[in-house]
Amino acid sequence: PQEPLIKIWEAHLAHEFDADQKSTKLTLATMTSNATVNHVPTLIGGRGKRLLSHFYQNHFIFKNPAMDMKLIKRTASRNFDESSGSLVDEMVVSFWHDKEVDWLVPGLKPTGLLVSLPLVVSVDFLRLAAPWPDDPYDGWRIHSERIYWDQATVLQQLRKLVPGNPVEENLPMSGSDQASKVLDFNSVPENELLKGTESYAAMDLE
Repeated sequence: PQEPLIKIWEAHLAHEFDADQKSTKLTLATMTSNATVNHVPTLIGGRGKRLLSHFYQNHFIFKNPAMDMKLIKRTASRNFDESSGSLVDEMVVSFWHDKEVDWLVPGLKPTGLLVSLPLVVSVDFLRLAAPWPDDPYDGWRIHSERIYWDQATVLQQLRKLVPGNPVEENLPMSGSDQASKVLDFNSVPENELLKGTESYAAMDLE
């Protein structure tokens, strides 16, 4: 049988990226009610299904350009009492920047350029104490995601960070707040960089 953590993670990715399976509702069905998502270099994401529903619907699932994701290495493990687990994916993601990509380079208009970046996702899982009858995921749910990449390589490929040239102002990047938010999700507000996107005015995240 397929490793249950991999099964639910593959379903989660399919509902985010597969054109035939994209669904905010089904993406959230793979997650706990208080799950967190943190795109670390941009501090974009959120906690809980209400905020994540808005984020996925308006800034992620249906906003991304077509993306090619090549898995390099995957590591998954469950703890001894089967109550929690973790997974780490190392991959290379490539896409044409022909649409705004709010979670990666919020506020940057499409450049038409090709971008290819190494990306690492760290995922934590919890198992429900009383799974539903016929639960396809056997009670497992995604409880947190932390997504890491080097923002400098993205901005260089988009010609926004050119060696030898003055650094542009207001580039979509963050500083030491990245470390603070990884240590304590609530220590730093998320989605400040989304204020530079067209759809931010419609957000109700209070």
